[in-house]
Amino acid sequence: MTDKTKLVAISRTDDMSALDALKLLRFRRYNTARSQLRVTSVWSAWCARHGLTPFPVTAVDVERYINGLNGSVKMATISHFIACLSSVNSSLGFPDFRNVLIKALVQVWRARENEKKIVTGQALPFLISD
Repeated sequence: MTDKTKLVAISRTDDMSALDALKLLRFRRYNTARSQLRVTSVWSAWCARHGLTPFPVTAVDVERYINGLNGSVKMATISHFIACLSSVNSSLGFPDFRNVLIKALVQVWRARENEKKIVTGQALPFLISD
């Protein structure tokens, strides 16, 4: 079984045909396509649970998905998710969904993540508690 055949096999969800999976594979490396298909599977499952169509992706739906995570994932994961979803969306011929709403949402999540970090100015082994 070739790498491309494996990717087509794992992409066979109810809403994504083998033809769509092959469109994703064109001009992509194996690991990139695998990552994008994983994100697509998660996104498609979430859309199915909420009665939405996964493609074309809309900024409002992405906002609802990210807000539903309730801080359970890191900002890097969210950024990766948005980048993969955007790439898949454009590969399927749909316009980019990233707009001011998504950029503002990412800034809010980054600010939340930065608030959680402890800034002491001391090395952690020498942390002096009050």
